[in-house]
Amino acid sequence: MLKRIMDIIKGGSKGNGVDIKKNKYNNVEEYLDEVIEVQATPEEDDVVNIKVCKVENDSDAVEALLLVESGNIVIAKIPHLEKEADDEFFEILSKMDDEVRKYEGTLMILGDEFLLLTPKNVRVEKHKSLGEE
Repeated sequence: MLKRIMDIIKGGSKGNGVDIKKNKYNNVEEYLDEVIEVQATPEEDDVVNIKVCKVENDSDAVEALLLVESGNIVIAKIPHLEKEADDEFFEILSKMDDEVRKYEGTLMILGDEFLLLTPKNVRVEKHKSLGEE
C-alpha cells in the first residue's frame, strides 16, 4: 500500500505524480498566513432594519425621519388620506419629502394609509405588469 502511495506521489512509471518540492510554502504556517477567513454570518452593518411606526403629527414625522437617516427602512401608518388627512398633514408630508430627499432617500405613499421611507442605499422600483407599458 505504501509503495502504491509513493508511486502516485512520485509519478511511478507514468511520470505524472505530484511534486511536493515545487510547493511555494515551506511550512503550514506560511500557508495559513495566506488563508482568508470568510464570515459565515453577515456583519451588523450589513443588516437593514425595517421599522414600523405611526405618523400623525410633526414629532412623529421627525422620529420617522431620524430612523430613516440612521439607515432604517420605515413603514409608517398615516391618517387615511381620503377621509382623515387635512391641509396640516399634507404640509407635514411635504416637509418629510423634502428632508428625505436631502440625504438621497425616498418617500413613497402606499395606498391611502401608509408611507414607505427608505435611506439612500435602498432603491424602490415599481414593478410593471406584462400589460403595462
